[in-house]
Amino acid sequence: MTTIAATATQIAADKQATHSGGLKFKMTSKIQSFDNKTFYKTPFHVGLAGNVDTFADIWGYFQYPEHYKKMPKLKGEGIILSEDGRIWTFVQPTIWLRVDQKHYAIGTGMNFAMGAMANGSTAYEAVKAAAKLDPNTGMGITRINIKGK
Repeated sequence: MTTIAATATQIAADKQATHSGGLKFKMTSKIQSFDNKTFYKTPFHVGLAGNVDTFADIWGYFQYPEHYKKMPKLKGEGIILSEDGRIWTFVQPTIWLRVDQKHYAIGTGMNFAMGAMANGSTAYEAVKAAAKLDPNTGMGITRINIKGK
């Protein structure tokens, strides 16, 4: 699947995707940035883990929710880092669950990433560590640093 990790200052994700037939390929990014006050008061960054066929609809919904008659379904899990340093997780784009801790991760390599961050790693370093241990994580890393933090 993937590994996506977040701290109050950074969100990072690997670029590897795996086709249902087993073929592994490299994605451009599993993180997208939004500035839509319909959802939150500051810009926020969304990382997605799971079935990549659902990613475009979820990202489209965060950009233009008025274009959707019904909310798209995510086959997986999402993680959000806002520009004010707050972290959320979700499986439905309109129901965000606040993560009240310094770091969080999702995906098949989440336990490796959580362990790395518990020992002081950045989100980027945590995904890099997960890529060494999780066969579903790799092919490069994308990261976004929170401005001013």
